[in-house]
Amino acid sequence: MIDNLHLLLNKKILSIFKVVVVEHNVEYELDDTLIIQFEDGTMVQIVMDDGIIIRNASKMDIKICGEYDLANTSVELIVLASDINQEVFEIHTYTRIGYTFGSKFINKKGQFIFGFCYGFDEVIIISENQFLQMLGSYANHTISITN
Repeated sequence: MIDNLHLLLNKKILSIFKVVVVEHNVEYELDDTLIIQFEDGTMVQIVMDDGIIIRNASKMDIKICGEYDLANTSVELIVLASDINQEVFEIHTYTRIGYTFGSKFINKKGQFIFGFCYGFDEVIIISENQFLQMLGSYANHTISITN
């Protein structure tokens, strides 16, 4: 189950970013988090931290999991997808035996916008074809729809 999916609904998504922590001139890509930026400039973070957490965020307020010297780090946002310019109307979340493995985001026309694959400690943006391939790996799954 994913809390706060409503934070993603009925808002136009512009871009999706990965987070990079720079500590003592060494870059660490955080596989456990993605940032979504909306048309109005606001952001939410999807982070894997004992479950899937969706929270309001800003560049100055990103939850960092792991042990970093936060006093000597900087955070960079790297664009994964830009110019999405679509409003999320529905979110379909897929679960198998209590394990949430993916979500797909649908516009008002019922079209696929993008998908997420959730691992134990990672979240990955995926295309429609990749999403369909992932579904093929989980034959007996349930779908919940948030709108």
